[in-house]
Amino acid sequence: MSQLRHQVIFSGPIQMGKWLLLHVAPMDCLICPIKDSSIRLYLEEMLRTKALECEYPDCEAEAKVEGSTQGLYCSKCQKWLVAATFIPPIDSDTQEYRVILVGGDFRNTEHVKAISSVSNVNFLQARNMLQEAAAEVIKDRARTVQSAVSLLASVGIRYRIEPDFPYETDDA
Repeated sequence: MSQLRHQVIFSGPIQMGKWLLLHVAPMDCLICPIKDSSIRLYLEEMLRTKALECEYPDCEAEAKVEGSTQGLYCSKCQKWLVAATFIPPIDSDTQEYRVILVGGDFRNTEHVKAISSVSNVNFLQARNMLQEAAAEVIKDRARTVQSAVSLLASVGIRYRIEPDFPYETDDA
């Protein structure tokens, strides 16, 4: 990651509209009511009013999310002016989702291997699962389920997710 000039520390889940503890530079500490949708506008306002400055006069700062970092980034000097942790909603989702087989071929080695990998069972158990009607392949949190269905879809296995899965999958 690039050099960090300021740091933002969030207190509470931003998407819920909770209070935000903002730490800008070592000495300044502000508490601001900022909702998820207005973080970008707030950061842009800080840049516009010169509360944050880049070392270049024609700074090209923009609101950016990169990996688990979000904040204000200057693409010209390649530095974060303000940075904060970004946790995607899929990673904070505590709901357990079930992946149920809808269609697959127990004679297809790729299908059996995929079920074996996703379910963490041996080859024979995976083949038996493919012969069952509506077998539960996995029950886990959203990120794990997303990876599992990606593998299933890549080999052509049909499935359904219960309860409704609000995140993107490869077959969507």
